[in-house]
Amino acid sequence: MRGAVLAVERGSVRVEVAPAGVGIVWVEVAGVAIVSDEPGALLIVAEPQRWRVTAVRGSHRLREGDSERSLAEGETVDSLAQVVPADGSRTERGASAKPRPASDPGELIDEAHALRGAGKYRAAARIYRRLLREHGDTSLARTAQVALGQLSLGPLGDPRGALSAFDGYLRDAPQGALAEEALHGRVEALHRLGRERDAAQAGAEFLRRFPAAATPRTSASGSTAAEPSETRRSRTAMT
Repeated sequence: MRGAVLAVERGSVRVEVAPAGVGIVWVEVAGVAIVSDEPGALLIVAEPQRWRVTAVRGSHRLREGDSERSLAEGETVDSLAQVVPADGSRTERGASAKPRPASDPGELIDEAHALRGAGKYRAAARIYRRLLREHGDTSLARTAQVALGQLSLGPLGDPRGALSAFDGYLRDAPQGALAEEALHGRVEALHRLGRERDAAQAGAEFLRRFPAAATPRTSASGSTAAEPSETRRSRTAMT
């Protein structure tokens, strides 16, 4: 998979994002990543003790460590003031912004599933993210997390994004109906990232929680993870 990477240490730069030609665009500012997989523009200002990123056009994703949030058009992320929405109000980083539902979650999930079924994976991922952004406190958002993780792990080729999605589901719904799929996806994402020790630990947890649904698998490094057995249910986030 092709990509474009830009590292900004000091100064200001406007980034025109056109991922259709390069895949996923990944911009890093002071260790924080802004990920874009749809057209848009970013304004980045980096100073020795401060940085700011504004989504001039389009929606993007902000990753810091294992956490991820959306960066909507017009929003600014400031390392000192945290999140500054387009309306100028401020919220602490990590806090939930005031919900602004702009759609019906059932219609969004149906649209995303249809796009996924038609092989339009990037378009489906955008709808799943929109559902998470606008209806993040609904049960359909949990389904979208797993579906997005599966797309990221599969046709989108983004194991980091997959891990973030699966971790989000397991954090929000650790005993949810799709916990088996999320935990299994987490094992595979960690393998893809080369994090064999973490994958082994996640595999052990998978076997402990779902002993009838998996058989152990030994990787080339000798670590043990989990993979579905032939009798494992074919339940996915599409159902």
